[in-house]
Amino acid sequence: MAEPLLSVRDAEQAAAGLLPRDVRDFVAGGSEAEVTLAANRAALDAVFLTPRVLAGITACDPGTMLVGCRSALPVAVAPMSYQRLIHPEGEIGLARAAREAGIPLTLSMMSSCLLEEVAAVGGTLWFQLYLLRDRGQVADLIQRAEAAGCRALMLTVDVPRIGRRLRDTPSRRCAAGRGERRQRRGRVQPRRPPARRGGGEHHRAARRLRGGGRPV
Repeated sequence: MAEPLLSVRDAEQAAAGLLPRDVRDFVAGGSEAEVTLAANRAALDAVFLTPRVLAGITACDPGTMLVGCRSALPVAVAPMSYQRLIHPEGEIGLARAAREAGIPLTLSMMSSCLLEEVAAVGGTLWFQLYLLRDRGQVADLIQRAEAAGCRALMLTVDVPRIGRRLRDTPSRRCAAGRGERRQRRGRVQPRRPPARRGGGEHHRAARRLRGGGRPV
């Protein structure tokens, strides 16, 4: 019987034993020496909740409004691409979880599932968008997001070029740049792990991922 996952670290350790190395590196890695990745982790670890006692509160409600959308918590799910590398349901499964938790989900422009399929799950959906050189394609994506019921746009404007991810470079494992073209065409197919020689749990995990990554 599998051990219960009681924390994010537990989930990371469980995934490390199942996912192929290239997929692990894609999920956990950052650009260059990963200094910014470490700084982001340190900044998050420095955030603490301030306890308030004897304040006469009989009921606590952590819910709030985020850009005009009701959320059960003062957080939203950040955009993450190529989620079918991790689970066959990909972004559709995450959308279902976000809906049940009552928090907004931000769908990456490089999603491995079509925008319209994720929107059909329900819940509060936002859309992350890169400002492409072709403004006509940007306008098309915005129109699709509006038609699908997205409540907000999250613009990524600080990526003039893709960062150099050293974990991905040696074997050309990163699929960056391809997903945006598939989403623009309205047909997104997830990148699949490369075929491997020999057996082992990583090989079986790669086959499972490939089996769940149907073209959409």
